Amino acid sequence: KFNIKERIVVGIIARLSEVKGQDVLIKAINTALKSNPDICLAIVGEGKTEEALKKLALDYSIENKVMFLPIINQTSEILPLFDIFVMPSRQEGLGLAVMEAQACGLPVIASNIGGLPTLVKNNVNGILVEPEDPDALAKAIINLAGNPELRKTMGLAGRVFIERNHSLKDMAEKIERIYAEDISN
Repeated sequence: KFNIKERIVVGIIARLSEVKGQDVLIKAINTALKSNPDICLAIVGEGKTEEALKKLALDYSIENKVMFLPIINQTSEILPLFDIFVMPSRQEGLGLAVMEAQACGLPVIASNIGGLPTLVKNNVNGILVEPEDPDALAKAIINLAGNPELRKTMGLAGRVFIERNHSLKDMAEKIERIYAEDISN
């Protein structure tokens, strides 16, 4: 359907806005493609920066390597297409999309900002880069794209991290404790 047969798919699922850093990701992909032409980028989301992002891909002449896909209701439908999940945010809370990607066993490259470092343990279950640094982001993408064993290892570590720290059962138990404390007060 997406014609990504032998490509390494780098993906992001987020609203298209300045804060999410998709422009930084497009710049990084432009650099990464010079080292690995098998990379392609899937940007899933909708928002006010869509036209500017499409123009940026066109300006770099990589529009055939960048797919813009509309937002989907179930991220589990698209995440299996990705080889690497990237969240290059300029600002971020906890990062639900990162957690979903980790639960699917994907290695994550994320900005070292906000709550993302609580989810991504650098060089364990992903790679942290400074925000607004397309060169560092490109280097991380090139590293993971060229190393399938590292992608697998980091992806598995991310999945284990989510299962141990953010499983549905754990979240339900935490909510139950909060209600129990609230009722007893």
